[in-house]
Amino acid sequence: MKIIILSNNPLTIKNNLKYKGEFEYLDKKSLLEVLLKARDYIHLGHELLTHPLTGSVKPSETMYKSVVLSYEKKLSIDIASLEKIENCITISEKMLSDSKIINYPETIKEDFQLIDFSLLKTGLESINQFY
Repeated sequence: MKIIILSNNPLTIKNNLKYKGEFEYLDKKSLLEVLLKARDYIHLGHELLTHPLTGSVKPSETMYKSVVLSYEKKLSIDIASLEKIENCITISEKMLSDSKIINYPETIKEDFQLIDFSLLKTGLESINQFY
């Protein structure tokens, strides 16, 4: 199955992921900007294939996010995908507005990159298994 990966995680471009499709690296974009970009794709007819808020790391605790979407467009908007991304955007905006910005050391940022990358790899394995 061909897919689209959206990510602001530098670790995703340093590793050779096994997938067919497109990769859009959103350099220096925030987690919220990645979610908004995913919503733009959903408005074009793409389907959300991974949940944007997987894992136990809250949007206010990490700056890295990778999202997988279908490569093929549907003729109409996938309502389930749209509702899911809108809910994730709302939750992220709330959590981000309620928390102060933390300037993490590089070692912590690398840990967050690894968590996001691991979640992405697991998501890709599931997609390959079930689609």
